[in-house]
Amino acid sequence: MTSCKSSLDIPYENLKEELTILFLGATDRDQHTLKISQTSMGRYFRIKGVEVEMSIDGAKVGLTPIKPLGTYELSAQFRSGQRVQISASYKGKKASSEFVVPSPAEVLEVKHEDYTLHRETGSRKEYTRWKIRLKDPAGEKNYYRIYAEYADVVQRVDTGEEFTPRGWIMLKLDGREDYILSDGNPAAPGSEEAEDPFDIASYTNIYNVFPDRVFDGQEVGLSLSSDRISLPMNFYYHREDGYHTILGDGSEVLVKPKSRRIRFFVQAISEDVYKYLISLGVAHSTDEESPFTTPVQIYSNINGGTGISGVNATRVVDFDIELKVPKKRER
Repeated sequence: MTSCKSSLDIPYENLKEELTILFLGATDRDQHTLKISQTSMGRYFRIKGVEVEMSIDGAKVGLTPIKPLGTYELSAQFRSGQRVQISASYKGKKASSEFVVPSPAEVLEVKHEDYTLHRETGSRKEYTRWKIRLKDPAGEKNYYRIYAEYADVVQRVDTGEEFTPRGWIMLKLDGREDYILSDGNPAAPGSEEAEDPFDIASYTNIYNVFPDRVFDGQEVGLSLSSDRISLPMNFYYHREDGYHTILGDGSEVLVKPKSRRIRFFVQAISEDVYKYLISLGVAHSTDEESPFTTPVQIYSNINGGTGISGVNATRVVDFDIELKVPKKRER
């Protein structure tokens, strides 16, 4: 019997110590988080004693250290066109970033319809198809990201207060059948590739990002799919007096189901953030036919270090659909 001996040459020169800056803000909120760490030998370490500054159009921003170590909180209402600068230094190492907040698109319409996918095996899958129409600012090179969240809105019978029993939940969107989101290679509806719209191995644009190169300054319609949004959640228990749900403290209250609220986020992002999210999607995919290709390099826009920075210009669209809650056995 013979043995096979192999060696793995690791490019240690690519694993040098570097400062890492992570900052992704958004115009739809005024609280943001900046993270500074150090990478070494393919790992990251939290560090203290970092000198860090941020400015917006030349005016310094107050940074408040919070836990965990190397994390800073800041208050700022970002606007399109602002120039943001970030710098960090630690034990002689320096890293910095500079970017401009992009201009948002105008969201013209969001529609949905439920449909059923019938498979050759006889099984079926319930989906919701989303149609989004937006207007791109003319004369600019723009990049976008789309994502969505949803929550059940109910009303307490005793106080009349409206609330969401489980908060906001990320809605997984898939755009492989859309020409823009698939980068010009859409899957035909009902095809083998589209058989399971959430198979990450055959679709790497999991963050639903896209450039405006084929619709600059024009209106564009996009199509995405998700699990059927009208299906009920297991938040409720039916009693003789109506529906009950459990609060965070474990207590049970009588509620009146109101609606399912869907919140779409259409974000204008920088080219750097676009490249970063594309590289993340490719890194997360698993291609069984060629798993030993060159490792994916996660895109960075940090000078003298690594990481990503940017502020996304966000349009938020809320709408409600009927909340259908079937009777369930008592708890």
